[in-house]
Amino acid sequence: MQETLFERNIRWALNEVSVCIKGESWVGAMRGMCCIIDGFSGYFCGSQCDYQRNVKDEYTKFMKKYFTEFKRYASNKNGSLLKIKFKPYRDTPTQIKKRFGNRYRNHLKKIQMKGMDYYEILYSQFRCGLVHTFLMKYPNAIYKGRDKPYFKRTKKFKLLINVEHFYDDFIKAILTYKDEVLTNKDNLKDNYRKRHKFLTGQELRNF
Repeated sequence: MQETLFERNIRWALNEVSVCIKGESWVGAMRGMCCIIDGFSGYFCGSQCDYQRNVKDEYTKFMKKYFTEFKRYASNKNGSLLKIKFKPYRDTPTQIKKRFGNRYRNHLKKIQMKGMDYYEILYSQFRCGLVHTFLMKYPNAIYKGRDKPYFKRTKKFKLLINVEHFYDDFIKAILTYKDEVLTNKDNLKDNYRKRHKFLTGQELRNF
């Protein structure tokens, strides 16, 4: 049976990341996974826009739905999301003063620290950092070792993500998503068609 466009896209996604993992290109693997999640989350939600698309919201919905181990370790025993305090951006007080003038002190107090859950950290610190600057936003990083925890915190790093555990989670997530699309669970096949038509201007007939 001829491979469909959807099946090909799934195969490409899995193959590209597996090549990086096998070659121990850990940053490349993490960057690839973050980009693929971004892409499939749009199909998952059936997004028919890009300019005003809420990428972060769609990204998080996809993660919460399919990344079971990430979800497990990103929450405490009561099910509440774990949070870490970050500065929203790295401007110095001098830069902030230039921007806000006499109002800078009040503004500085408001932006000192912000609690971010692990999904927000993955999106803003890892996905955005790797895509836009080729680096994870400091002080965050990846590390490896399947005998080590999924997440880790040290004096130097606010959050370390175990890239090998994340990869295992990624494989299960993409394959589960594939199965649910093919059975049109929760209208996921319809959503995929909507996104495809928006991006290409053509109906996706061969599924």
